Amino acid sequence: ALAERLFGHNLWGIRLFDGVLLILGSWRMFAMVSSFAGRVFGLWASLFLAVWYAAGSYWHTAQPDAWAAIAILSAVSILSVAGRERTVLRHGMAGLLIGIAVLIKPLFGVFLAVPMLMAWDNASAASSATKISAILAGFFAPMFAVMIYFSASGAAGEFVEQYLVYTSVIYSSSARSSPFSVVKNAITNLPRASIFLPVALLGLGGLREIYGGSRRQAIILGTWLLLALICVGAQNRFYAYHWIPVYAPLIALAVSFLGSLRIPRPNRRVQSLKWALLFFATAAACAPPAWEMIRWVGFVEGVVGRDVYNAAFGNQQWEVEAAAYIRSHSNDSDRVGIWGFNTTALYLSGRKNATRFGNSTALLVGETTPLRARYRAEYLKALRDVRPVYMIVGPQPEGVLRRQYSSADFPDVDDFLGRHCRIDMTFGPIKLFRCFGGGG
Repeated sequence: ALAERLFGHNLWGIRLFDGVLLILGSWRMFAMVSSFAGRVFGLWASLFLAVWYAAGSYWHTAQPDAWAAIAILSAVSILSVAGRERTVLRHGMAGLLIGIAVLIKPLFGVFLAVPMLMAWDNASAASSATKISAILAGFFAPMFAVMIYFSASGAAGEFVEQYLVYTSVIYSSSARSSPFSVVKNAITNLPRASIFLPVALLGLGGLREIYGGSRRQAIILGTWLLLALICVGAQNRFYAYHWIPVYAPLIALAVSFLGSLRIPRPNRRVQSLKWALLFFATAAACAPPAWEMIRWVGFVEGVVGRDVYNAAFGNQQWEVEAAAYIRSHSNDSDRVGIWGFNTTALYLSGRKNATRFGNSTALLVGETTPLRARYRAEYLKALRDVRPVYMIVGPQPEGVLRRQYSSADFPDVDDFLGRHCRIDMTFGPIKLFRCFGGGG
């Protein structure tokens, strides 16, 4: 909503907003790493974080998980920068940032343990209690503000349902998976292994090295990394963007190992291994963004055709064309319904949704729950009451829903389309149904 208010109703606004947050995250990475490894490694860490993130390309950037990861990184960085007193205000800000991350996913509340560890002072229980109190006050402030807003709007119950109840239903299958299955899935779905593995090896070396020197720092960074990995496993989906919160602590640990490259008379074999892992990880991280840039230049110069270039973005070309068609064949006050995952077409059309469901997830998953039945009834009632001018009907992606779904899983949608709509246009896999009696 903030990106739309700042940059308008378009797709590039959210990308620009994402870029601004990435710059902020890279800056905080530089500040944190420079505090214990120097500016050279701080600069490398900040740039490496940016290119590793960019390696996620179109599909795994501009994701809320990344914004939460930046908030968590900033919270740790605020308390780790050397040369500045850790005031009560800074501890409150750290808690506030973790609280903002929790608004994105409740699961991220586990990261509160990291600033709490950093606040603990064995020499002064009173000082520790004051700092921890400030962290907790900051942590609860965002949720308190959000609850006031939704309560004033009369939607507090709906917020709690979507924020806690619905997510617990969606991820309940994760709790039934064995630890062995979770680890196996994690290894199988490890994103960009050519980047992750060398950084992980450097990170493990860093954890071992700093544990012998600064046990407190090792515990803090190790806890941060462990909690990030637990969050990935707990979700048990292993989308590439789920791994983004792992990046910052792993890079910080890797730098702790690389810092000994500046030792005057080191072990040559170990140093050669470090340089090799550093070079390989950096090259592997830079390759995907470089390839994207080459493709873009080729497209601009006319070497790469539009269809070939757009193929990397899935159905986006079809969604843009469908949105343009809807805009030219409807009024601003008309409503549009959606059955599938082509939300981009609905958003770019500039028309309001006929229901409150932006895609099919809540109407398909959670087969045995009363929540799904209630959502289906609400969806059908909204379609019948509002009678949209168009229905956007697209495929149900197995990669997102975890199994193949078809219209047979919700035959009432086909019944509605058959009774009240007809196919008007087709854009690739997207079908536009014009509904009788819908619109002005």
